[in-house]
Amino acid sequence: MSYYRRNRSGTSRTKKIFVRILFVLVMALIITVLSVLLGIYLRHKVENAEAMEYEYPEVDVSDPTNPPADHVNLKSDTVFGAGLNVTNFNSEDEIVLSINTLAQYYDTLTLTLADASGKLIYTSPALCSALRMSAPDSNPVFDLIVSAATAGQAKNMRICGLLPPTYDAKLDSVLINELIEAGFDEILFIPDFGESINYLHANQIRTYLTDCRESLIDSCSLGVMISSVNFLRSADAKHIQMIASASDFLAVSFEPKKNQSTTDAYRTVTSEISSILGSFSVYHMRVILSDSSSDVLSAKIKACTDKDITSICITSPVLPTEMIFSDEYQANSPSVTDPPQTKHETGETNPYSGGSTLYPSYKDAVPESVSTD
Repeated sequence: MSYYRRNRSGTSRTKKIFVRILFVLVMALIITVLSVLLGIYLRHKVENAEAMEYEYPEVDVSDPTNPPADHVNLKSDTVFGAGLNVTNFNSEDEIVLSINTLAQYYDTLTLTLADASGKLIYTSPALCSALRMSAPDSNPVFDLIVSAATAGQAKNMRICGLLPPTYDAKLDSVLINELIEAGFDEILFIPDFGESINYLHANQIRTYLTDCRESLIDSCSLGVMISSVNFLRSADAKHIQMIASASDFLAVSFEPKKNQSTTDAYRTVTSEISSILGSFSVYHMRVILSDSSSDVLSAKIKACTDKDITSICITSPVLPTEMIFSDEYQANSPSVTDPPQTKHETGETNPYSGGSTLYPSYKDAVPESVSTD
């Protein structure tokens, strides 16, 4: 009998061990399945981020007086500006002399604050303080920037800084507040969108602009520069609208092309402006031109003014007296009486094509003594 009792006891222990092993295996299987399902869910969420619902602000395209956002403080005057990079000057006197000359023709001074790689061209004392770093004893480039802003203010010019966003609103607002104290009225951010603007990038900029604005110590307009390539893509229209909802103004850039002829420059800008003309009234836009050739600049400016677009800023200190506005550009270019609505690969039509012309004449933006013919 003892034999059978011992045998039953051994069988009971075996069953308990088996049950425990089975329980562990089942729990491991459940955890594995749940982990896989969670991974699939997260991947699906990331892949479909662009399809996330965003409530775009209502913008009446037919009503140019309707701003894209409540915070917009629209200036009624035409923006006509030139630009400087203070690293091209050796002294404050040189900068003041140049700005005094520019002020005879332009109402806006655009200052480049970063190099082609996006790095600041100067050391910011405010950033050094925020990051608890020691500021240099000598800061000549920053001193020249402050001198340029002061000289422009003395001539009643609007001071605009060109700056790539870092998307760290806390630090960038420190930088912007420093520029406001130096006399800057506007900051024009230059994001790198590439060939298309996606939802994630547009929403990132919208949030970034909102956060920056909350930390500003004084009034300062915040704008975003967008390439004409992006404006021409109908798929980018809603994303541009999202960016505009947090911007005080937008700027469209017509990028320079290597060895571009004046006729080609005029024809290209004319065609692109015709396709996005309505955006100028909806988003209170300005044109940004960064060509180094005065002849190409002349052709592009004439293409703009022939379409009654006169809010123009160039990033170089070229004077209108150095430009030749020839009617040959128009003669060599096909006439466009009714701006076409460009079709894109998506098969959609750009909703902001066409529109009214609202700006004063180009001649009103420069002294009467300067010929623009």
